[in-house]
Amino acid sequence: MDTVGQPRTDLAAEARERLCKSGRELAGVEFESSDAGRYSVGRLRILDGRGEKALGKPVGCYRTVAFGSPVLLSEEEKAELSAAIAGELREMMRERKVNFGQGPVLTAGLGNRRMVVDAIGPATVSKITVTNHLKTLDPALYASLGMRATAAFCPGVLGDTGMESAEAVRAVCSLLRPCAVIAVDALAAGSRARLVRAVQLSDAGICPGSGVGNDRPAIDRRTLGVPVFSLGVPTVVDLSTIVLGLAEDAGVDPQTLPAAFLSETARGGDWFVAPKDVDAAVEALGDILAGAIDGAMKEK
Repeated sequence: MDTVGQPRTDLAAEARERLCKSGRELAGVEFESSDAGRYSVGRLRILDGRGEKALGKPVGCYRTVAFGSPVLLSEEEKAELSAAIAGELREMMRERKVNFGQGPVLTAGLGNRRMVVDAIGPATVSKITVTNHLKTLDPALYASLGMRATAAFCPGVLGDTGMESAEAVRAVCSLLRPCAVIAVDALAAGSRARLVRAVQLSDAGICPGSGVGNDRPAIDRRTLGVPVFSLGVPTVVDLSTIVLGLAEDAGVDPQTLPAAFLSETARGGDWFVAPKDVDAAVEALGDILAGAIDGAMKEK
């Protein structure tokens, strides 16, 4: 949260909802939504600098698939959700004209596998089907899978490796020469309702750590030289955002609250809250996102 009264969120859809709720004119942004019953999809496109300034996100496409508690989903419902996310990812890759003949698709699982709220990237990458090595080691098996060439990598975190995630991914890209990169990471939400209950897909890349105010170098087309798609799941919301949300729900303008309260609320931005079942949710979402990436990599 940069200032009191402006809750932090990594979700473009939430940023748009907040501005629309305030009655502000939103230029440079297109939005449409659809509801499939068990899940809904919001498709937002930031067209130019006006949209960038309003939402605080780079120009690009942002799609949010929202659903119920992943812990309560049956295997059939998980598969349905994976297929829906795969469809959105496949369409975004088609729009960006990814040339799969130029190399494999690299999936990078960002985050800290030892910290459950930051482990969605490693949890996903550990479950996807990697096929790039099979092209030469077992061509018959590779052909039978009917999947595009895929590779996977978890760069770890700066404190463990001494390297920025962006540096590690860039180094792997220089050797692998992928046709595209899919980055999977944890995000911060602007409301409790979306915690572990939404997936944001974007073709604008990602800045690891931005959700918790620890911005690291970006992983995007400019830095890697290939299209970069991100899959992000909100696993935390900062305490100040919760407090401001409660004030809003009560019909109180946060700016009218006493200065001492606002000062204490600002310090709440150093604290992050996760749902009590976040460990089970991350495990389930790892399955769902891995299934989505595998589905998007199937040859048609």
